[in-house]
Amino acid sequence: MKRKQIILSLLTLFAINMYSQERIGTENCFGERVIQDYLSCFGDWPEMHRDSHLMFADSDTRQMAASFLNTYADSTTTDTIFFILVRNLWFTRSNMINIIPGDTLFHAELKGRGTFEAFRTPFLNMYGKTYWEDLCTWDKAHISEPSKDIILDGCYYYITRLIYHKGQLQSADFCGNGNKLEYEPEWFAPDKLDTLPYPKDKQWPNLL
Repeated sequence: MKRKQIILSLLTLFAINMYSQERIGTENCFGERVIQDYLSCFGDWPEMHRDSHLMFADSDTRQMAASFLNTYADSTTTDTIFFILVRNLWFTRSNMINIIPGDTLFHAELKGRGTFEAFRTPFLNMYGKTYWEDLCTWDKAHISEPSKDIILDGCYYYITRLIYHKGQLQSADFCGNGNKLEYEPEWFAPDKLDTLPYPKDKQWPNLL
């Protein structure tokens, strides 16, 4: 009997240890930490904080974004990651977010009554070469600083640049721009979209 209790105790300790390691692994996940860092960037912009949280309120969308970022994590070099939040100002609600850690971006778009569409695609399939150059040089003079003035129509692009070194956040910058024709892609190719499917019979949260 005593031997069975010892074995049971050992199995219990093993299970607790495995759960703890899994939890720590999830909490230390590079992609999840990047999302948390991004969501913490809007101290003076409460409306942006709300909209950004909305984009990651769906757990499956958030997991897709974190997994995408994990594939770009590099422990030996400096990683620069851009988040571009696109607000459709007709409805004063965010409707798209693009995450760019390299030449490929993750795109999540709020559709209909709280559902998302997500895909990966080359940066130049969504935006133009001029935008790529301005982002790479972080040329705020061309991108333009964001404005708190009310804009009555069109979309506005809020860009957050996060720089990591050895997996740790080094700096965070913020700027934005309105619609610019030179930032549009030369040609959009639907066949270059790598659609990320959601689970069947998914129960969507009420985001709207």
